[in-house]
Amino acid sequence: MTLKVTGVITLPCARTLVDVPYPLDISISEIMVKDIAEFSGSDDVYEITDNQVDLMPIIEECVLVDIPMQVYAAESNKASKSGNGWIVVSQDDLNAQEQQSEDAEAPKGDSRLAALADYFKKDE
Repeated sequence: MTLKVTGVITLPCARTLVDVPYPLDISISEIMVKDIAEFSGSDDVYEITDNQVDLMPIIEECVLVDIPMQVYAAESNKASKSGNGWIVVSQDDLNAQEQQSEDAEAPKGDSRLAALADYFKKDE
């Protein structure tokens, strides 16, 4: 049996929580049998009982699988990039900040031994 499910579901924007319409266009192919005992090892087989099949569990499963983890509203780029005690930072900027802090924290040596650094330069 082949089904085609189309529609629109409303999901929250990952940045702003604004409602975002998400279009669905799903093609479903499932196997329907009168005696499910023949197909005991397969999960993709559905039994026909009294010449009827309950399609709602099949449709619900396929819709849940099709929903994306994150959607973004068109206006999400206009969202605030900072607030009270927080700021949005790109991954590249975060890596650069971490590198700068590592460089600043690198040991510079004991200042009492700074004169010895010039000792070998004089001999050459």
